[in-house]
Amino acid sequence: MPREYIEGHPRVVAVVGAAGSGKSTWLASVVRRVAKGHLDDRFPGMSLDVLGEKSRLRHERDRVLVAETVLHRATGPEPLLVSLRVRSRARAVVIAFYDSADAAAANPAHADGLVLAVEPGAVPGDAGITRLADAVRAARGLRPHCPIDLPLAVVLTKLDTVWDMVDPGSPLLRPVPRTGGHAVSDSVDVHHETTAWLGHWNRTDLIRGVRTAFRHHRYFAATALGDRADGRREPVAYRVEDPLLWLLAGFGAMRSFRGGEGTTS
Repeated sequence: MPREYIEGHPRVVAVVGAAGSGKSTWLASVVRRVAKGHLDDRFPGMSLDVLGEKSRLRHERDRVLVAETVLHRATGPEPLLVSLRVRSRARAVVIAFYDSADAAAANPAHADGLVLAVEPGAVPGDAGITRLADAVRAARGLRPHCPIDLPLAVVLTKLDTVWDMVDPGSPLLRPVPRTGGHAVSDSVDVHHETTAWLGHWNRTDLIRGVRTAFRHHRYFAATALGDRADGRREPVAYRVEDPLLWLLAGFGAMRSFRGGEGTTS
């Protein structure tokens, strides 16, 4: 393992979702967006380095595939290791991203955060959430039906496929706040709006299952590909970083802003 990983007290983030849910494309898009400086206007000095030869090879492969529109190759069992600095002089946060359709293979025993990718047309029902929760409990030695403290970010991917259904004034489409940290009020608004859309699509089983199993959860909506307006070749990612910012705030690595005030909680 890279020295930075061993010495950096890494955070482990398990990224799970059904095949075709967009989980791998989301992850590749987040890493690419931060590494290329696309968040510099909101987070001056934020930087990301990929650690280790295996992670660099995977990142390069995924970068090319995202630019070609979609990740169409299966990811391997090895984690994607990155070192992320929120500010230029801030201490680096080392993160190991485990990406798998099988929750048991995504290292939930050591996870500090969990990302569940779902798509508008194929959201897992209560049975799918139950399997996910059971896999986490089994890996962490928890009793059946015991509430899970592991923070869960539910990401509704492929938002671009339903943009024409979303009101222009929706929190899902309004400009992202430039707070320099995690904007709590905006995140909560997006959470409620995404929950409402899932309820509109008769996915209350998913909502109920998440609420029952996971004490700390939040819903997000994003697109890793967006559209290619003005003939641009590369995709235009939209709000893909939101789940990561929420997790970073929970880890204590990023300030949270409620209204005009910043906190570290």
